[in-house]
Amino acid sequence: LGARFGHVFFYDWGYYSSHPAEIIQFWRGGLASHGATLGLIVALFWFGKKKKMSFAEVTDRFSFSAALGATLVRFGNFFNSEIVGRVTDQSWGVRFPRCAEDRFKEVIPLRHPSQLYEGIMGALIILTLVLVDRKFKEKRPRGLLGALFLSLYFTGRFIVEFFKEYQTGLRNDQLLTMGQVLSIPLAIAGYVWLFILIKNPKPAQTTPVSAAATGHGTNSGAPKVKKQQSPKRGRNRKKR
Repeated sequence: LGARFGHVFFYDWGYYSSHPAEIIQFWRGGLASHGATLGLIVALFWFGKKKKMSFAEVTDRFSFSAALGATLVRFGNFFNSEIVGRVTDQSWGVRFPRCAEDRFKEVIPLRHPSQLYEGIMGALIILTLVLVDRKFKEKRPRGLLGALFLSLYFTGRFIVEFFKEYQTGLRNDQLLTMGQVLSIPLAIAGYVWLFILIKNPKPAQTTPVSAAATGHGTNSGAPKVKKQQSPKRGRNRKKR
């Protein structure tokens, strides 16, 4: 829902304001990662309240899944010729014959594979989260992984947007794209959160979050040690 409403209100409100019935037609396409992020934040607040968990702990546990999802989506965009990059003359440029902007051109231009840029960025963020989680373990402030994902992802997203074709929502002569405008407050929120965590850290759980999902680092698979019983007193006991 967040991804759909993000696309409607941030990128194409001029059209959907005149065709409100199409807002709920998800099968026609149109999703936005910034809207998905806002929807996810609301969902995590609700989930944490229901399970009696702090928001910081919930975001730590979900940061890996969020980073993985964001990474895989961009590789899917690449194979579907969606959200293409700007025209380039670089040797690593890619032709997207299925791109709506290029399909009617006689010569399909080379474009930046911005989807791959963002996919690689997501993979590096996953690696960063794993390394931080494994290195600091219980010394890691609670909420650090969530704050790292928020700040790193949207900082990277802001940079990658310089190579992406303009989407709807802002004119091509604008200094920033809509994706950059939406990334700025989310990245700032992540850095502010990091600053607060460093100043007022709360210890995280002992088991690394990245290991909790696989069962490593827990005592669930450890052999049980039987309690040694004291020898029973019998007839053959020594006389004092």
